[in-house]
Order: sequence, then structure tokens, then C-alpha cells
Amino acid sequence: MLFVSDDHLAYAEETGFLSYIDFFWMKNAFIIDYLTDTLIEKGYTQGASSSYDGFDRNLPTV
Repeated sequence: MLFVSDDHLAYAEETGFLSYIDFFWMKNAFIIDYLTDTLIEKGYTQGASSSYDGFDRNLPTV
């Protein structure tokens, strides 16, 4: 659970800041990991997953 002080809440509201936690530039890395893990669970053993910004992960070859 994230607790934010009243002063910071006021500042965030004043500046239009809406996110306190974000994956920022690593978002696609987490997505690729999740998708690849799902493919592995489904039995796929050959291939690769990649994002347009350079994150990639290979499926294990058996």
C-alpha cells in the first residue's frame, strides 16, 4: 500500500501529476516476460518475443 502525504497530494493535484507508481520505460519488458512465460506454459519451445523498443526473450529450445 502506498501512502502519500497531504502536501504531496496537493502538489500532485496542482501540477496534474496522476501516477505515483509506473513501470515507465520498462513496461514492455514486463509485457514480453509475461507473454513469453505464458507461451512456455502452453508448451511452445521455439521462437522469440520482442517489443518495438528492443526488449526480447527467446523461448527455450528442447
